[in-house]
Amino acid sequence: MTPGRFAGRLAALAAFTVALWLTDALPAAAAGPCDAVGWREVTSGGRSIRAVSSLAGAAHGERVFAGSRQGTDNVMLWSGAPAAEQWQAETAFTGIPVTDGLVTPGRATDVWISTFGAAPGYNGPVLGRGSGQLFSPRGTLRSWFMALAATQSDVFVAVSKPDDRGVYRWDEANLEWTLQGGSGIDTVVFRTLEAGPDGRLWLGTDARGLWRSDDGGASWLPSGEAPDWTVWSVAVAPHDARTLLAGLGPPDAAVGVTGYPRGLRLSSDGGERWVDVSPRPVVDTAGDVITALAFRADETGTAFAAAWKSGLFASHDGGLSWSPLAVPGEQQRFFEALLVLPVSDTCELLYAAGTDGLWARNLAARHQTAYLPVTVRSATTGAR
Repeated sequence: MTPGRFAGRLAALAAFTVALWLTDALPAAAAGPCDAVGWREVTSGGRSIRAVSSLAGAAHGERVFAGSRQGTDNVMLWSGAPAAEQWQAETAFTGIPVTDGLVTPGRATDVWISTFGAAPGYNGPVLGRGSGQLFSPRGTLRSWFMALAATQSDVFVAVSKPDDRGVYRWDEANLEWTLQGGSGIDTVVFRTLEAGPDGRLWLGTDARGLWRSDDGGASWLPSGEAPDWTVWSVAVAPHDARTLLAGLGPPDAAVGVTGYPRGLRLSSDGGERWVDVSPRPVVDTAGDVITALAFRADETGTAFAAAWKSGLFASHDGGLSWSPLAVPGEQQRFFEALLVLPVSDTCELLYAAGTDGLWARNLAARHQTAYLPVTVRSATTGAR
């Protein structure tokens, strides 16, 4: 054998050995959102989960829930393990529109779902699910629209029905909802209810601004400079209760009409003063709505926003500046719900959902490098 042929065979053998070693070293095929880089679609029975309007889950919890006011094939609620790509349909909610969902902090087996429009037992009550229990009505409260929130000790619901308007607290001892306050706020609908890490409650209204309660919903004060805002979404920074984001949109009577406050606002002093931090695409798009907001749990400066017409946005400076966030696949817009969910030390999922589906991506998967036998390629994808 000539020296040249020997060297060629030696090089080929070395390349084969390196390729075999590197193949073993490469990560296995992604089995779910926690194991993938970028967005992964979550489906049910192999079909897209469409028309999602609310997401609920607790850190390191057993299940995540996706609710819909319109449904897909008459299904209005789905659930699944946080890292799973296949979720199940909650058939108890077939044909029953879901307005909101909540998995209580510190009690990940307690799930609350608000519904409306189906007699007799599911005609608007808030429903609870304890460990090992089926969904069942809780209390006698009824409403055409409800928004849920929870502190470490209490569960609250904002009821928009005129005869029962106000914020209620769940009384576990008496198995009933107790009116706390807020009935005097003159608005068409309470669009969102959020609880901060300090126990404060934040109530977003239709054309009546953002309101704050420091005493568990008993009394409410208007927040700073927002008298005529229609607040569609609110997020409170998990490690700084004085930092808030408020997403605005059209009031109920002015859909498609200009002239109302729009975009995204940031407060760093507990809602007293606000700064307009709206991403330019949202400002330039007529009738756009900031439908959902979420802070990253493990990084205080990272936040996400969903705009109905303009897509997804991310901020890495606490909400001061925003840049477009790569959307999943061909889904460019019509997102209505966001959820950031810590799953494990190596997985923190961002869920984004709306008209055309439900997706998740691991925010902790900052890069993935694949090594090939001949050349080395670095495929780095920032989880923005």
